[in-house]
Amino acid sequence: MNTIIRDARPEDAATIAYLMYLAGRGHVRTSVLDLLFPGEPGPTPERLEKVEGLVRAQTRSMFHCSFYRVAEVDGEVAASAGTYHEGSPSIKEFMGALEETGWDQGDFEEMGERMGPFLAVNPSIPDDALIVENVATLERFRRRGLTSTLMADAVSKGRREGFPRLQISCFIGNTPAERAYRKVGFEVVDRYTGDAFEYIFGCAGMSRLVLWI
Repeated sequence: MNTIIRDARPEDAATIAYLMYLAGRGHVRTSVLDLLFPGEPGPTPERLEKVEGLVRAQTRSMFHCSFYRVAEVDGEVAASAGTYHEGSPSIKEFMGALEETGWDQGDFEEMGERMGPFLAVNPSIPDDALIVENVATLERFRRRGLTSTLMADAVSKGRREGFPRLQISCFIGNTPAERAYRKVGFEVVDRYTGDAFEYIFGCAGMSRLVLWI
Protein backbone atom coordinates (compact mmCIF):
# COMPACT_ATOMS: atom_id res chain seq x y z
CA MET A 1 0.00 0.00 0.00
CA ASN A 2 1.50 3.30 -1.14
CA THR A 3 0.18 6.25 0.90
CA ILE A 4 1.02 9.90 0.34
CA ILE A 5 -0.27 13.07 2.02
CA ARG A 6 -0.73 15.95 -0.40
CA ASP A 7 -2.64 19.17 -1.00
CA ALA A 8 -6.16 18.64 -2.28
CA ARG A 9 -6.89 19.55 -5.89
CA PRO A 10 -10.09 20.60 -7.71
CA GLU A 11 -10.31 17.17 -9.32
CA ASP A 12 -10.65 15.67 -5.82
CA ALA A 13 -13.86 17.62 -5.24
CA ALA A 14 -16.35 14.74 -5.55
CA THR A 15 -14.55 12.56 -3.02
CA ILE A 16 -13.90 15.46 -0.64
CA ALA A 17 -17.60 16.39 -0.77
CA TYR A 18 -18.56 12.87 0.28
CA LEU A 19 -15.91 12.85 3.02
CA MET A 20 -17.27 16.16 4.31
CA TYR A 21 -20.70 14.58 4.56
CA LEU A 22 -19.27 11.68 6.56
CA ALA A 23 -17.35 14.06 8.83
CA GLY A 24 -20.50 16.08 9.44
CA ARG A 25 -22.41 12.97 10.47
CA GLY A 26 -19.87 11.23 12.66
CA HIS A 27 -21.65 8.51 14.63
CA VAL A 28 -25.08 10.20 14.67
CA ARG A 29 -28.12 9.99 12.42
CA THR A 30 -27.94 13.43 10.80
CA SER A 31 -25.08 15.24 9.07
CA VAL A 32 -24.47 18.94 9.52
CA LEU A 33 -24.71 19.10 5.72
CA ASP A 34 -28.31 17.86 5.97
CA LEU A 35 -29.05 21.15 7.72
CA LEU A 36 -26.84 23.31 5.55
CA PHE A 37 -28.54 22.16 2.35
CA PRO A 38 -32.29 21.46 2.12
CA GLY A 39 -33.79 18.25 0.78
CA GLU A 40 -34.05 14.59 1.66
CA PRO A 41 -31.44 13.72 4.34
CA GLY A 42 -28.42 11.72 3.29
CA PRO A 43 -25.48 11.96 0.87
CA THR A 44 -27.81 12.42 -2.08
CA PRO A 45 -26.42 13.31 -5.52
CA GLU A 46 -28.10 16.72 -5.27
CA ARG A 47 -26.55 17.55 -1.90
CA LEU A 48 -23.09 16.27 -2.81
CA GLU A 49 -23.17 18.22 -6.06
CA LYS A 50 -23.76 21.43 -4.07
CA VAL A 51 -20.90 20.66 -1.70
CA GLU A 52 -18.65 19.78 -4.62
CA GLY A 53 -19.44 23.18 -6.11
CA LEU A 54 -18.13 24.86 -2.95
CA VAL A 55 -14.96 22.74 -3.03
CA ARG A 56 -14.24 23.93 -6.59
CA ALA A 57 -15.70 27.45 -6.37
CA GLN A 58 -13.71 30.51 -7.35
CA THR A 59 -14.45 32.00 -3.95
CA ARG A 60 -12.24 30.33 -1.35
CA SER A 61 -14.55 29.49 1.54
CA MET A 62 -13.73 26.98 4.30
CA PHE A 63 -15.08 24.32 1.93
CA HIS A 64 -12.54 25.16 -0.78
CA CYS A 65 -10.03 22.50 -1.76
CA SER A 66 -7.12 24.86 -1.06
CA PHE A 67 -7.77 24.45 2.69
CA TYR A 68 -7.63 20.65 2.53
CA ARG A 69 -5.03 17.91 2.63
CA VAL A 70 -5.78 14.39 1.46
CA ALA A 71 -4.38 10.94 2.10
CA GLU A 72 -3.98 9.19 -1.22
CA VAL A 73 -3.70 5.39 -1.18
CA ASP A 74 -2.46 3.71 -4.36
CA GLY A 75 -3.58 6.74 -6.37
CA GLU A 76 -7.04 7.05 -4.78
CA VAL A 77 -8.14 9.74 -2.32
CA ALA A 78 -8.98 7.82 0.86
CA ALA A 79 -9.23 10.51 3.55
CA SER A 80 -9.16 14.28 3.95
CA ALA A 81 -8.88 17.02 6.56
CA GLY A 82 -9.32 20.78 6.41
CA THR A 83 -7.45 23.50 8.31
CA TYR A 84 -8.14 27.21 8.57
CA HIS A 85 -8.07 30.02 11.11
CA GLU A 86 -10.35 32.83 12.22
CA GLY A 87 -10.93 35.31 9.41
CA SER A 88 -9.37 33.17 6.70
CA PRO A 89 -11.73 32.29 5.21
CA SER A 90 -14.51 34.44 6.66
CA ILE A 91 -18.28 34.14 6.61
CA LYS A 92 -18.23 36.64 3.73
CA GLU A 93 -16.27 34.20 1.56
CA PHE A 94 -18.59 31.35 2.54
CA MET A 95 -21.64 33.34 1.50
CA GLY A 96 -19.89 34.39 -1.70
CA ALA A 97 -19.16 30.77 -2.58
CA LEU A 98 -22.80 29.86 -1.98
CA GLU A 99 -23.88 32.74 -4.21
CA GLU A 100 -21.67 31.27 -6.93
CA THR A 101 -23.74 28.10 -6.73
CA GLY A 102 -26.97 30.08 -7.17
CA TRP A 103 -28.06 30.95 -3.64
CA ASP A 104 -30.11 34.09 -2.97
CA GLN A 105 -31.20 35.97 0.16
CA GLY A 106 -34.13 33.64 0.75
CA ASP A 107 -31.81 30.63 0.71
CA PHE A 108 -29.55 32.26 3.30
CA GLU A 109 -32.47 33.02 5.61
CA GLU A 110 -33.76 29.45 5.40
CA MET A 111 -30.27 28.10 6.06
CA GLY A 112 -30.00 30.27 9.16
CA GLU A 113 -33.18 28.74 10.56
CA ARG A 114 -32.07 25.17 9.81
CA MET A 115 -28.56 25.67 11.23
CA GLY A 116 -29.68 27.44 14.41
CA PRO A 117 -29.61 24.40 16.74
CA PHE A 118 -26.15 23.41 15.48
CA LEU A 119 -24.66 26.89 15.71
CA ALA A 120 -26.00 27.25 19.27
CA VAL A 121 -23.62 24.54 20.50
CA ASN A 122 -20.82 24.69 17.91
CA PRO A 123 -17.59 25.83 19.63
CA SER A 124 -16.36 29.33 18.84
CA ILE A 125 -13.12 29.89 16.93
CA PRO A 126 -10.31 31.53 18.95
CA ASP A 127 -8.19 34.09 17.14
CA ASP A 128 -4.97 32.23 17.89
CA ALA A 129 -6.04 28.70 16.94
CA LEU A 130 -5.60 26.68 13.78
CA ILE A 131 -8.93 24.94 13.27
CA VAL A 132 -8.96 21.35 12.06
CA GLU A 133 -12.25 20.33 10.50
CA ASN A 134 -14.03 17.75 8.36
CA VAL A 135 -11.65 14.89 9.09
CA ALA A 136 -12.95 11.66 7.55
CA THR A 137 -11.84 8.43 5.90
CA LEU A 138 -13.71 6.37 3.33
CA GLU A 139 -15.16 3.24 4.90
CA ARG A 140 -12.97 0.75 3.03
CA PHE A 141 -9.77 2.56 4.08
CA ARG A 142 -10.47 2.76 7.80
CA ARG A 143 -8.26 1.20 10.49
CA ARG A 144 -5.12 2.05 8.54
CA GLY A 145 -4.07 5.06 10.60
CA LEU A 146 -5.00 7.65 7.96
CA THR A 147 -6.86 9.89 10.42
CA SER A 148 -3.87 9.96 12.76
CA THR A 149 -1.56 10.70 9.84
CA LEU A 150 -3.67 13.63 8.66
CA MET A 151 -3.99 14.94 12.21
CA ALA A 152 -0.21 14.79 12.67
CA ASP A 153 0.14 16.64 9.36
CA ALA A 154 -2.18 19.38 10.67
CA VAL A 155 -0.17 19.66 13.88
CA SER A 156 3.00 20.10 11.82
CA LYS A 157 1.30 22.87 9.86
CA GLY A 158 0.28 24.60 13.08
CA ARG A 159 3.87 24.53 14.31
CA ARG A 160 5.26 25.82 11.01
CA GLU A 161 2.80 28.70 10.91
CA GLY A 162 3.33 29.69 14.54
CA PHE A 163 -0.06 28.87 16.06
CA PRO A 164 0.03 28.28 19.84
CA ARG A 165 -2.83 25.79 19.64
CA LEU A 166 -4.99 23.70 17.36
CA GLN A 167 -8.70 23.11 17.87
CA ILE A 168 -11.12 20.48 16.62
CA SER A 169 -14.68 19.61 17.57
CA CYS A 170 -16.74 16.44 17.35
CA PHE A 171 -20.08 15.06 18.44
CA ILE A 172 -20.27 14.08 22.10
CA GLY A 173 -20.05 10.31 22.27
CA ASN A 174 -17.98 9.89 19.10
CA THR A 175 -15.44 7.75 20.93
CA PRO A 176 -13.41 6.63 17.87
CA ALA A 177 -12.90 10.25 16.80
CA GLU A 178 -11.92 11.41 20.28
CA ARG A 179 -9.51 8.49 20.56
CA ALA A 180 -7.85 9.41 17.25
CA TYR A 181 -7.53 13.07 18.27
CA ARG A 182 -6.14 12.23 21.70
CA LYS A 183 -3.56 10.01 20.04
CA VAL A 184 -1.85 13.08 18.56
CA GLY A 185 -2.19 15.18 21.73
CA PHE A 186 -5.66 16.77 21.74
CA GLU A 187 -7.65 16.94 24.99
CA VAL A 188 -11.32 17.67 25.59
CA VAL A 189 -11.64 21.11 27.20
CA ASP A 190 -15.37 21.88 26.85
CA ARG A 191 -18.66 20.23 26.00
CA TYR A 192 -21.65 22.18 24.68
CA THR A 193 -25.19 20.80 24.79
CA GLY A 194 -28.64 21.80 23.62
CA ASP A 195 -32.12 20.25 23.59
CA ALA A 196 -32.87 21.26 19.99
CA PHE A 197 -29.50 19.90 18.90
CA GLU A 198 -30.18 16.57 20.63
CA TYR A 199 -33.60 16.31 19.00
CA ILE A 200 -32.09 16.71 15.53
CA PHE A 201 -28.84 14.80 15.85
CA GLY A 202 -29.62 12.22 18.52
CA CYS A 203 -26.66 13.19 20.70
CA ALA A 204 -26.25 15.73 23.49
CA GLY A 205 -23.98 18.23 21.71
CA MET A 206 -20.39 18.97 20.72
CA SER A 207 -17.00 18.47 22.35
CA ARG A 208 -14.19 20.98 21.87
CA LEU A 209 -10.67 19.54 21.85
CA VAL A 210 -7.45 21.55 21.96
CA LEU A 211 -3.80 20.72 21.42
CA TRP A 212 -1.31 23.25 22.78
CA ILE A 213 1.92 23.50 20.81
